[in-house]
Amino acid sequence: MAEFVAVDIETTGLDQCEDHIIELAAFLYDLDPATGNVTAEESWSTVIEPGTAIKQFIFDLTGLKSADFRGAPYIGAVADEFLAFINPAETLVTYNGTRFDLAFLSRELGAPWDAYMEAGDHIDMLEIVKRPEMGKSWQHAHPHKLCNVYKRLCPDDAGVTFHRALGDCRTLAEVHAAIHKIQPGVFGAGPDPFLSVDEVMEETSVMRECRDAAERYKRAELLLKEHFKLQHPGTASVNGFAVKITATKGRKRLVKELKHLIPDECFEVGPAGVSVSIKEEL
Repeated sequence: MAEFVAVDIETTGLDQCEDHIIELAAFLYDLDPATGNVTAEESWSTVIEPGTAIKQFIFDLTGLKSADFRGAPYIGAVADEFLAFINPAETLVTYNGTRFDLAFLSRELGAPWDAYMEAGDHIDMLEIVKRPEMGKSWQHAHPHKLCNVYKRLCPDDAGVTFHRALGDCRTLAEVHAAIHKIQPGVFGAGPDPFLSVDEVMEETSVMRECRDAAERYKRAELLLKEHFKLQHPGTASVNGFAVKITATKGRKRLVKELKHLIPDECFEVGPAGVSVSIKEEL
């Protein structure tokens, strides 16, 4: 029985509420106690019919094409097979899974996935990479993308495919092995990295809410700049975690675009323009 299973997804976009999984993969592996190298057990992967349009930047990023989805199964048709494949592993390993992959998997696989998560352990390798025990150079190595981390840890390795689910699973396993070799103590330092999703969510919820509010504001501001060629939004003020953006032209288009970023209840449309308020109750 493999000790670890790396899981990765590709999606139609980045919105965890609106977008859907288009590729799902898992890679069962162990770390050899003598060498620290990855001992591969077995892999599983499939493309998924999302039932909705795939954004062009996702095609560009992954190299997938529309033809790849002809006859592809819906996720419900492969859910049992996927869960049966990953169940033997003791620990789930993801990269930024706490903030991305797990939300998609919970929404699309439902109660069976949640039950799997409650029964096992989870390591988010991104959180490991960012720990102080990795050294100051790592704390300033932005962005912490999986491909960047892999290239830094395994500079002599070549032929790796990034932004495909199975390729990223294998890459993640190699990153796990490389970190274990150079800094094995990082896995036992600080807060326990072997946490259930509920524990991770509880520990990081306030930090995540703060960060998400800032990210939504920044995305909305960039949208204003791009579509309306403004150096700054009409007005923008930040008061704690309440953010307000006002623009006086292009109201209909602005509302349509911003609805993809922030909830309808944040909008107030008046004669002077569009007032968008983002509030986080912390």
